[in-house]
Amino acid sequence: MSDKRRLVRRRSRYDENSLSDLLSITMANIEDALLEAGAFPAIDYTHLDLLSAAGPFVLSMFSRESGNPITLTTT
Repeated sequence: MSDKRRLVRRRSRYDENSLSDLLSITMANIEDALLEAGAFPAIDYTHLDLLSAAGPFVLSMFSRESGNPITLTTT
């Protein structure tokens, strides 16, 4: 996969306590699946599509039912 085809840029470092980083990681993973399935960025999906797909998953990580909620700190 060429990075030029991606909408979500992969970074070498992420802050595991950052909500924006967690969203970025999840969006990149969803994009990986779409690219593997043959989707084309900006044609078959957009940034907003990736964010909409990632949002519920990330939010579920913060629910009381998940058992181990992530602790966030401000940076």
